[in-house]
This record gives sequence, C-alpha cells and structure tokens, in this order.
Amino acid sequence: MSDGANLGVSASVALGKILGGKNIPEDEIKTKEQVRDRITAQFADPASVYPNGEWLKESEGGDSYGRGADYLAGAVLAYFTEHPEARGWLTNRRYETVDGKYVPVGPDLYGEVKVFAGEAGRRVFEDCTGFMWGRAVNTARWVSDLPPNPNPTPRS
Repeated sequence: MSDGANLGVSASVALGKILGGKNIPEDEIKTKEQVRDRITAQFADPASVYPNGEWLKESEGGDSYGRGADYLAGAVLAYFTEHPEARGWLTNRRYETVDGKYVPVGPDLYGEVKVFAGEAGRRVFEDCTGFMWGRAVNTARWVSDLPPNPNPTPRS
C-alpha cells in the first residue's frame, strides 16, 4: 500500500514518511488489532479530533490530521460491518460522460459513509483531504483483511 495504511501508524506519521522521508519510530508501529481498537475508539469520539474546538497540528499539542483519518477509518469500518457489500466498492465515485455531462455511476462510498456517520462527524468529513479519505478506506480494508484500493490523492 503506497499510503502506508498497512504499517499500523497514524496518518500523520505516514505522511511524514511519504512527504518528508522521516523515519518511523518502531514504537509507532501497531498491529491490526491495535489499529482496529484505535480507529473504533476514535469513531466513538469525534470531538477529540478538534481539541478545544480547533484543528491542531502535532507541533501545537494535537494531531487533528491523524485523529481525523482515524475517525474516518473507524466510520468506514463500522459501515463495512453493517453493509458488507460496500467492501467491494471503489474508494472514489466513478463518473461517465453522457451528452457532455458527468454522470455518477455506481455506489458512492464517501457519501454513504458520511451520511452513516451523521452530524457528529460532519466536520471531519468536510475537513478531510483526499489522502486522508483514501488512507482511511485502506486502513479499514487492512484491519478487515481486504486488499487495498488505490488512494485517490492526485499524483504528479
């Protein structure tokens, strides 16, 4: 997995490795079971993504990016549990051109999980990046023993 979801580290740590070449400390690497527990707990506590109501970086005493990605992964995992058919869906919605217009085709995992998560998770979904969403889906897939989907983050 290119997004590091199978490493058992937070999205923040994975992004530091991918973009900055930072080493991943061994104590940051978790098992599937530990990651499952972490993302399930985060999904149960969306408010902790935003300490004091703010988006905080690790350098500011928080990790809203990592917690947000864990919340999304927990939401996807919970959705997979209630809707097993969704395990076969693509991370991103597909579109076809019909009469010069883009028309959505097939299921919309992001839209369905956002509705499933409800109002409590609205801000996390609105603040998430393409990398966070793709990695969240792959984290949920990894802890469910499923193969990864391509991460929708644009690549140059």
